[in-house]
Order: sequence, then structure tokens, then C-alpha cells
Amino acid sequence: LKLNGGNMKLKVGTYKFNGKFSKYEIIKKIKSSETNGVRLTIPEGFTSKQVFARMEALELGNREEINKVLSEMDFPYPHENNNFEGYFYPETYIFSENVTTKQVIQTILGEFLKKFPPEKYPDKQKFYDNLKMASIVEAEVPDAVDKPKVAGIFLKRLEIGMKLESDATLKYELGRQASRNELKSQNTPYNSYKVKGLPPTPIGNPPIETFKAVLNAEKTDNLFFFTYKGKTYYSKTHEEHLKKRRESGQLK
Repeated sequence: LKLNGGNMKLKVGTYKFNGKFSKYEIIKKIKSSETNGVRLTIPEGFTSKQVFARMEALELGNREEINKVLSEMDFPYPHENNNFEGYFYPETYIFSENVTTKQVIQTILGEFLKKFPPEKYPDKQKFYDNLKMASIVEAEVPDAVDKPKVAGIFLKRLEIGMKLESDATLKYELGRQASRNELKSQNTPYNSYKVKGLPPTPIGNPPIETFKAVLNAEKTDNLFFFTYKGKTYYSKTHEEHLKKRRESGQLK
């Protein structure tokens, strides 16, 4: 390890060794992450419902147990009505087979607090608003290059009193893609086509990189964007936006 430490990425976990192993075999096993235990992976942008479903499938706790643990948590960031959306930090966690639901939740929320130390963000409401925005940006564009640009567009829309008009916010509440008619008619705080401002909570669990993209948003004259076949297009006006949608083939 001393000789190769700079190039070694060792994964925290529980490793079981039966029989005799050389020190090199032990290091090799840890390096290749051949862990024993329960592996819980939270992908970037996953919602709390998806996290809970995965925990249940892995027998790490059911919804009732999870809610009970959350209701007893002393957590420094806003979580009205026991809603911890946005705080289940995306990462792969490895637990021993006899772990409790409380230990699982404490580990996940603990990882969030490591990434976002409370003392670093004294204005908790501002932090929460930025987390909401990061969750929307995460849902809208996958490419790291586009995230500061899209964040800039959404922040500019907020500044001028324009609706965010993000399909992702209503999709979060419905649990599926919203139809065009639903975007026009659904009166809910999560429908950003009908309601100005940010949704009541984050709409998923973004990584710190997306949060930083919001803090370092690129504000330009652009007010519109769309993603089609892996490419994101930007426009200053709605007319230019529609023209690019037609030219790209997205709008028939």
C-alpha cells in the first residue's frame, strides 16, 4: 500500500476472508471491491420514493420504519412535514447484513452533511432554494457542460418573474411524464407551467457537482433551451426556440 498508495482506490465495506491470503491478495480483493454485505446504490437524481423502494427491496426498512426514523432525526436543513427529498445523497453505500433502518438513514444523511456542512451555509432557506434548483437542473440535462447554462436560464426566469416551465417538476409529482394537456391544466405547486417560482421541495437528490453548477450559473441572454438526441439547444427568444426545435427535428 505504501508503494502503490497513490494509485489505490479502496472501497469502504465488509470483507470476508476464508483461509490463508497473502498481503497482496488481500489488497487486491479490497481494491476490486469484493465486499460482503448489502449494497445500496442511489443514482444521481433519484427521488426519495425510489430510494425507499430500493431500501425495501434490499430489506433495509419499509416505508413506515423509514418515516419513523426520519421523524426522529435532528437535521439542520429544512424538512417540513418530514419531507427529506433532496437529502438522500447519491452514492453507493455498503452495510452489514444486520444493519438497522436507523443506521442506514443516518449514514445516508450523514454523507449529505459531509458534502454540505451546515456551518458553511448559514442561510438555510437560500441553501434549500439552491438545492431545489439543482434537483431541477439534474432532471433536465445530463451533461455537466450544460448544467451551469441551464441553471442560468432558470435563475434568469425567476428574476424576471417568468414561470420556470420545467416538465420535470410535474413529472416528479405524477411519477411519470406529464402530457401537454396536464401541463396546461394541473393546478399544483409542482406544475411550474402554471405556478411561478420554485416547487415546495426538491424533485430529486442531486450530486454536489450540480449544486455547484447552480452556484456558478452562467447567465446569458438566453431564456429558452431544449435537449434533443443528446444535444442541448439555447435561444434568446421563443420564436428562435421554436425555429431550432423545427430545424433539429424535435418539433414536427
